[in-house]
Amino acid sequence: MKRSEMKNLFLILSFFLVFSCEKKEKEKVNNNDLIKKENSEIFYPRDLIELELEDSLNWAAQFKELQKAFFENDETKIKTFVKNPIMSESNSIWHLLEIDVTKNDNTEVPFTNKDFEKYHHLIFSPIFLELFQKIDFNEFYVKSNYEAKFIKKGKERYKMICSKVDDLYILNLYSEAEYEEGMGNMEFSVIYEFKIINQKLKLIDIELAG
Repeated sequence: MKRSEMKNLFLILSFFLVFSCEKKEKEKVNNNDLIKKENSEIFYPRDLIELELEDSLNWAAQFKELQKAFFENDETKIKTFVKNPIMSESNSIWHLLEIDVTKNDNTEVPFTNKDFEKYHHLIFSPIFLELFQKIDFNEFYVKSNYEAKFIKKGKERYKMICSKVDDLYILNLYSEAEYEEGMGNMEFSVIYEFKIINQKLKLIDIELAG
């Protein structure tokens, strides 16, 4: 084979090698821009997911609004995300506040806007607010679940476990603390239940477990 032919062959092979590398790199970028949509085997472009999250009627978009309201300490805005009144058969919201509202636990005692204005800083504790800001609502939207990493406060550890169950959006503020050495952990959960009511995300109840 002549030297000129060898040179041409080398140039052709080099071209295909560069083209192949560029194609692989492009595919890699495209794959990074894809995200799996909720309950689906189809992958959607990330910008499409972001577009859907900008819809004010979308539950994840509304959680992002609440996230912003918490960050800005906008009590008026936060209050729009709380059902008025909150009614609970177990009166758990009052137990969380350690307020004995009735001698009969079977009697529902409403938690009103007036109560919220008085006790909101206890319902949404500093630990709740810190973990709420760590929730990736894009991922929660896509996977129907999300778990924020533990944070440690003294001898206790806390994390937020998020799940979508039918039409409920549940945020479980989970905590654990060690008993005496070798005795295991003490666990406790404050469970915040949200629901879309008339196209608006609302906190409808708080349950306690542990």
